Amino acid sequence: KRIYKKINKKEKRLALCSAIAATSRRDLVKRRGHKLEDKLELPLIVSNNIESIDKANDLNNALIKLGMESDLERARSKSRTVRGTSRRHGRSSGVSVLLVVSRNSNIMKLSRSLAGVDVKAVDNLNIMDLLPGSKPIRLTMYSQNAVDALGKFNESRPELEKKAE
Repeated sequence: KRIYKKINKKEKRLALCSAIAATSRRDLVKRRGHKLEDKLELPLIVSNNIESIDKANDLNNALIKLGMESDLERARSKSRTVRGTSRRHGRSSGVSVLLVVSRNSNIMKLSRSLAGVDVKAVDNLNIMDLLPGSKPIRLTMYSQNAVDALGKFNESRPELEKKAE
C-alpha cells in the first residue's frame, strides 16, 4: 500500500521553501493553536549556544526564558495515553516548538524528554516537520548556523533563484 504520493523534486523543494518562509507569519502560527507572547517576533532566530545544551532541564529553561512557557504547557496538557499501551504504543502529546539546528548534536536526543518539542538538523528538515498533520505552520525556532545553512540551500539550487526574479 502506498501511503505517500511521489512528488517531483522541484515541486517538493519549492513546497519546503514556501513552508520555511511561512514560519515567519504570525497569523498562520496562531491559527494552528500555538500560544505566543506579544513580544515574540517571528521567525525566531537564536544564538548558536542553544546547540551546545546537553540537559533537558536546561533546554526547558531556555525555552521558558524565550517566552514559550504557555505553548509548552499547552503541548503538555494535550499529552494522553493512546489505546494499546500493553502493545507498546506509549503516549501521544501535542505539538509545540520545532527547533532547527545546523548539525546533529546532543540536543537532538533532548527532544524526547520534552512533550511536543522536536529538534531537527537542517539537512533532515522536510515538509512534514513544518506542517504536521497537514495543519497550518508550526512554531519554528532556528539557530543562527541553521539560518546560514538555509541560505546556502538556495545558493546550491540556481533554478530557484531564476524563478524568484
